[in-house]
Amino acid sequence: MAVGNPFNTGQVARPSELVNRTKEHDTFETYLDSTTRRSPMSVAICGIRGIGKTSLLAKFEEYAIKKNCIVLRLEAEEGKYSSVVDLYSEILSMTNAELTKRSMLKILSGKVSGFVNSFSFTLTHQESGLGLKVEGKKAKDELMPMIFREKMLQIWDNIKAEVPAVIIMIDEAEFLEEIKGGLMALRNTFSRLGEKECGYMLVLSGRLTFHKEMNELFSPLTRFFHPMELKPLSENDVKQLFLLHLKKTNVKIADDCIRKITEDSEGHPYVLLVIGHVLFNQSKEKEEIQLDLYKENFGEILNYLAVELFDGMYGKLSAAEKTIVSQIARLGGSARVSELVKAMKTQYGALSPYLKSLVRKGSLIKVTRGEYKIFHKLYSKYVLGAYEKEE
Repeated sequence: MAVGNPFNTGQVARPSELVNRTKEHDTFETYLDSTTRRSPMSVAICGIRGIGKTSLLAKFEEYAIKKNCIVLRLEAEEGKYSSVVDLYSEILSMTNAELTKRSMLKILSGKVSGFVNSFSFTLTHQESGLGLKVEGKKAKDELMPMIFREKMLQIWDNIKAEVPAVIIMIDEAEFLEEIKGGLMALRNTFSRLGEKECGYMLVLSGRLTFHKEMNELFSPLTRFFHPMELKPLSENDVKQLFLLHLKKTNVKIADDCIRKITEDSEGHPYVLLVIGHVLFNQSKEKEEIQLDLYKENFGEILNYLAVELFDGMYGKLSAAEKTIVSQIARLGGSARVSELVKAMKTQYGALSPYLKSLVRKGSLIKVTRGEYKIFHKLYSKYVLGAYEKEE
């Protein structure tokens, strides 16, 4: 019977497919245990595009649900929230929906409970206090933190006997930085709820700069959102990943091929899945994926990465951003700002906003103050070709 391609690049990796994330999972277990004991711990998962942040969130969610916790999964997305009020409203709406579902399941299973009546709320309550709708945008923005905090406190008081913790996961959380005071508002609100021994845990997930900017600018955020920075996979990790995906097939992979794949992929999980996907398709009746097969299909791998990842990233850049990232590619994939200023015959002030934007969009990584690198060497190779075609 034919075996389908075990390297699925179109979906988030299943929790059982993750490798080298045991330390992160153990840390999450510790933080969750602390939260259930009324000493909440929150975390920020940081890493470059495609490093496996969303897959790790799925693993954490699976574990928390097994512990009977409520898990809310939100995606920030660019431009989704105009203010923290929008975020608070979505959290409350999702909490209400989840608790209603739980209560209905209890009723259907024959377990009588006043669960719903004890926590339900309306989004159209006009009075001050625990309602959400307040006349006037300015008044709403000013009162919402208090309203949200009191509502979450009320909800917790009514569910704490049956729910050990509520986990609020926000993916692509770097976009919350675009909301003025958004991250600090979250920190302040949930810090206050923690003081009241409410079992709320925040898990934010964003690109690598998310943590670095917190570290440099907002030390209170760093203390509240404990950083969990995802690193690339080692050669041994890469081997384990391939063996894990190939275990249901009769195909093996040579060690020298693994070494070359590790070098070219830089241990990047999504790039590895693309490589595995292409090589498995090309292995046909072969019993082992060897180095020659990898070299023969390297061009196809680059084409696949272009379509699935690089085209979208590059296409979102402005003309000025494309010029800057192509210049960094010409300089070997990394450069100090002083080098860019000299090469492009411009001034630092002119480059600064574009560099910040390139980091936010995931094309660049800020290595240290004044030094940047392209997020992956294969993307650097792609950029050189794409920019030359546009010139």
